[in-house]
Amino acid sequence: MPTSSRSKLSLFEIGLAAIIVSLSVPTGWLMYLGTFNRLYADDFCAVWVIRSMNLWEAIVFWYTTWTVRYTSVVLISLQGLGWVGLAKSIAAIYLILWLAAFAWAVLPALQLRAGGQPKPARQDWLLALAAALTVVLATLYMAPSLVQSFYWQSARTAYTYPLVIGTFLAGWFIRQAGRPANWQGVLLFGLLAWVNSGLSEVYTAAQIVLFGLLIGALWVFGSKDLQKRLIPFALAGLAASVLGLVVILAAPGNQARITASSASFTTNPVQLVLLSLKYAFKLGLSFGAIYRWVFLFLAAAGLAGGLVSAPPISAAPHPFTKQVLRLALTCGLIGLACFGLVVAASAPPVYALASDLDPRAQIVPLYVIVFTVLLCTFLIGRQLKTLGLALPPRLALAAGVILVLGMLAWSGWMSAKALQVLPEYQVQAQGWDQRDAQLSAAQSAGLQDVEAPGLPSWQGLQDLREEPDFWVNDCMAKTYGLQTIRGK
Repeated sequence: MPTSSRSKLSLFEIGLAAIIVSLSVPTGWLMYLGTFNRLYADDFCAVWVIRSMNLWEAIVFWYTTWTVRYTSVVLISLQGLGWVGLAKSIAAIYLILWLAAFAWAVLPALQLRAGGQPKPARQDWLLALAAALTVVLATLYMAPSLVQSFYWQSARTAYTYPLVIGTFLAGWFIRQAGRPANWQGVLLFGLLAWVNSGLSEVYTAAQIVLFGLLIGALWVFGSKDLQKRLIPFALAGLAASVLGLVVILAAPGNQARITASSASFTTNPVQLVLLSLKYAFKLGLSFGAIYRWVFLFLAAAGLAGGLVSAPPISAAPHPFTKQVLRLALTCGLIGLACFGLVVAASAPPVYALASDLDPRAQIVPLYVIVFTVLLCTFLIGRQLKTLGLALPPRLALAAGVILVLGMLAWSGWMSAKALQVLPEYQVQAQGWDQRDAQLSAAQSAGLQDVEAPGLPSWQGLQDLREEPDFWVNDCMAKTYGLQTIRGK
């Protein structure tokens, strides 16, 4: 029975499928590395608190004595109840959620042809999934501290979780462009934005600026109808983010953290802005210098994706000069917005410590930068198509083959990075499991004062010391129901 042309895979779809399959390999490596994840440092404190109190008491305890991140308190406490079993699997769960949220978020923008006609759903889904894998994997494999940003429970909750929820919020916001606003949806959107604001002050600052920029862009460039649909949501997100920052700043636990860290606040507004600009610029330069080839490859992939997936022209195009100016303005504004978000993310550590972002927190601006590079080059590719740039069929096929081969090479580079660190993960997990068995046996035997081996510092995470009153020793002892643990 003959197959209809509609069901056949086009060469473009075959190429996308090949890219998705190739990128699934480094994705699998990230999930496999997660199986060697265990609990470290602050994680033991979270487990001890949630085991000795109910959830509400744990929230009050942390908010009044130490952490100011009200949503992180809840999630870290709940994760602590899952002990090692959850620690092994949750990175894979959130990686899948992140990829799904990104693909879902960008799908509406890919489904529109000129004139608003939908494109074939299969091609859109393939392109959305390929884009999700590209952006998320680039962010994780270029992250300065993958262990702390993605695998360590305490920092992952603060810096990676808000990226997942923020991506979902972006998809919700984009979809709202096609339907009228209603107060129930606005309230729910604002509530989720407020929940996301409670994960870390670094992300909260960026989210405030993001919603502010969206309101400004809609006010200047949006049609009346689009403003009516989207501005209520952007305002709700902005108000919820500001409220979240207020809750964070008002936390009684701030004083404890200030005392412990000897914080030196940057209270001069001009100095705060200048230092934030300086560190944001420095951060962007460092990423560009270390991973310049990766960014060039991402730019090429975005350009190719825009050229190939651009819809056919269904109306008379604008004059050449007007199109070029419009494209330059769009990419320029997107670039400025990206830099503004990086500056906003840099502001909290400048305010509290007069320093740049900790490596584990740099995953937040890195995600913004990677997405901006892919978005701008994708838009450039689409605009070039509308200007009449069309490669001859054989040359277009050759370019597609080169792109797929490049994706295969990039997947190989990421997989090689994962294989390089695999032995370290395995050794660390083995040492942790042996000590866990020893401490559990000591607790079962009724011992109170125990000596246990301290593990080598893993990616900057603190472990047992000889002093039994060291905070890690104390939290670990309470977690296992012991009086004291002395490291050896």
